[in-house]
Amino acid sequence: MCKFCEVNKNLLLKETELSRLVVNYFPLGKFALLVIPKRHARLITDLNKAEITDLILLYQDTVKIINEKFNLPSVMGWFNQGADVGETVPHFHFHVALFETGGNLKPVERIGAKVPIQEELLIYIKNYF
Repeated sequence: MCKFCEVNKNLLLKETELSRLVVNYFPLGKFALLVIPKRHARLITDLNKAEITDLILLYQDTVKIINEKFNLPSVMGWFNQGADVGETVPHFHFHVALFETGGNLKPVERIGAKVPIQEELLIYIKNYF
């Protein structure tokens, strides 16, 4: 079963007709979100125009919330397609993460072990979405 097709409802922040915004259970930094199509699609080329539009609009709304609520204009966004470039779940998704000056977040590789999100951080993030 695909982890992104059956999303943990505790991690769900926002939902549209075709997409979901979720907190990354294994965050790559202090604040990491995922924008995921509801329909299982491995690659961006597997998505139709409506799904791509919906994903981009949800991504845009997410960045606006981060900019406004957290007063943080620097946001990193990316997607990986293929295990050799860091993909760990074969269901297309965008990463959304805050950029920290001097931080060690790199879009292609995980720094350190997979550590589940702390409950306090999850509650903090959920208060804004």
